[in-house]
Amino acid sequence: MTGATNNYKHNGTAYDTYYSAADNQAWVNELAGNELVDWTNVDAAEQLFAEILDPSTGEPVLVRANSVLVMPAYRHAAHRVFNAAQIAYAGADRETTTTAANPLGNYKVVESRLAYRRVVAAGTAAADAKKWWFLGDFRKAFAYMENWPITVTQSPLGSEADFNQDVVVRFKASERGAAAVINPRYVVKCTG
Repeated sequence: MTGATNNYKHNGTAYDTYYSAADNQAWVNELAGNELVDWTNVDAAEQLFAEILDPSTGEPVLVRANSVLVMPAYRHAAHRVFNAAQIAYAGADRETTTTAANPLGNYKVVESRLAYRRVVAAGTAAADAKKWWFLGDFRKAFAYMENWPITVTQSPLGSEADFNQDVVVRFKASERGAAAVINPRYVVKCTG
């Protein structure tokens, strides 16, 4: 999810999970310098979705972002931005302010200590990693591909461990799967 490992392929071509405007790629879903401070930062991230096109058809990808993932340091900022009762807008050099109901109340806000640790482990400075946040439809963007589910196996009675080490019963569990990028166009990564 953080983009540290890129495993997305489209028509046999490998792509990174996130691209900024400077990367000059087919889509832009990374917005640098967009620290989560107020509703205008969310609006800037949402505007990226409007520009993302389906590579097969050239038509806009119909993205309806429904979740936001923030790092622990920005948990309260996210709740303030997304759960505020109203927002205020004042245009540049205007004396009037428009107040409206907050349109961001439908987003699910989630914080992740694990995501923060993964971003830092990938080489981002802790002070910068705290400002990262993601907006999108995570269920359409990412999945866990399971090769086989958790299986638990019990050793048979009278096994060698029973005879040599007085171990009456042993169990082992195994599971195999991997995280996968289904479609990176459904998520925008914002860095502070």
